[in-house]
Amino acid sequence: MIRKRLTTVVFAVLVCALAVPAGWSQVGIFSGNMDIDNGRLGAAGSTTWDPGTDTYTVSGSGDDVWNEADAFQYAYVEWSGDFVLSADVDIEGGLPTQDWIKSMMMARQDLTPGSVNVTTRVRRDGQFSMQWRTVADDTNSKGSTDSAKRPTGLNPSRQRLTRIGDTFITEYLNADREWVEVDRHDVPMTDPIYVGLGVTAHDTGEIATGHFTGVSLGKPIDGPMEAHRDIGVADRLGAEGDATYADGVYTVMGSGDDVWNEIDNFHYAFVSVRGNFTLIADVAIEGGLATQDWIKSMLMARQNLSPGSVNVTTRVRRDGQFSMQWRTEQENTDSKGSTDGAKRPTGLNPSKEKLERQGNTYITSYMDANGEWVEVDRHDVVMVDPIFVGLGVTAHDIGQIATGTFSNIELTSTGVSGSANWELFR
Repeated sequence: MIRKRLTTVVFAVLVCALAVPAGWSQVGIFSGNMDIDNGRLGAAGSTTWDPGTDTYTVSGSGDDVWNEADAFQYAYVEWSGDFVLSADVDIEGGLPTQDWIKSMMMARQDLTPGSVNVTTRVRRDGQFSMQWRTVADDTNSKGSTDSAKRPTGLNPSRQRLTRIGDTFITEYLNADREWVEVDRHDVPMTDPIYVGLGVTAHDTGEIATGHFTGVSLGKPIDGPMEAHRDIGVADRLGAEGDATYADGVYTVMGSGDDVWNEIDNFHYAFVSVRGNFTLIADVAIEGGLATQDWIKSMLMARQNLSPGSVNVTTRVRRDGQFSMQWRTEQENTDSKGSTDGAKRPTGLNPSKEKLERQGNTYITSYMDANGEWVEVDRHDVVMVDPIFVGLGVTAHDIGQIATGTFSNIELTSTGVSGSANWELFR
């Protein structure tokens, strides 16, 4: 169920350049991972990512994340401005008698053990709450959700941590697919901060393991979508994109050399979805270099938010050429494909377009002058739920900006076999 955000969001610029210690590698959408150690860790943690299921497995030791300092494993990215971070979360392992092992979605001022921070926390019994430290290295500045407000039985569950200005908000998705707020607290931090996933065993030398699936991290946005962000690498983006929503219209501004080859570089407004769906919108594209035919607006489905994700997309060029493209294997150029040239209609800028998922089959269509849907292409692409569905724009030129507009958006269940399991995480 869609719950529209009541808070007016002020969009800040997404920082593309990530400060990463030498020799550390990307872990999915996160720039690094490390044990944050206050001298009470006792065993080394680790973070891995499975792109086929879009699952981060975070294993951590440490006596706790609390008091004046923290001991845990953390996968993180440097971030500026507002954000919304959501995921399917669980926690297991550690000592069977230890209730306070916990998986966390976290924002920290820095990577020192005593940093100012805000975090969700999910225990073995599924108790879900919020905690914070508002002054570095200060036990007295710690706080947490009142016991009476903490729901239980949320292991596993889908959870969300949102920052709007200095205010942080924690929510979980209930059985009716509605976001339920648990707590909010003001914790001032100075940009850039660190946002990510953490696990502590709550016992020195023990290891607890958290799984985070379908991780969504972006700038908050209203309407049917949940968030937006640049997807790509800095030297192939060249300029920061943005997205706004007003009066039912998304305006998406994106740079990037292309959405093709082994990775993609573009701006994306998205929401997490399970099961079959239909996404319909009136779509237009403009801007970029006048000589660049391949600027494009896209309706898209992606397995994850990494640049090399498996995906299916419509693509609408400046001249209105409309077609479908896909990548069936993570970061594999040879798995890319697109609609045969002879099947691509032109002159469809602007136009009404549709992207459907029926099991593993994706179908692209446009509405003709008679108001009838005309199928252009279909292709089988295997993705594991949850996936990300949304609106994308690439300038097809590093450093240039193209602008796509998407209006009259419908994102609904298709009503075909399996649609009873359809879920929109908004």
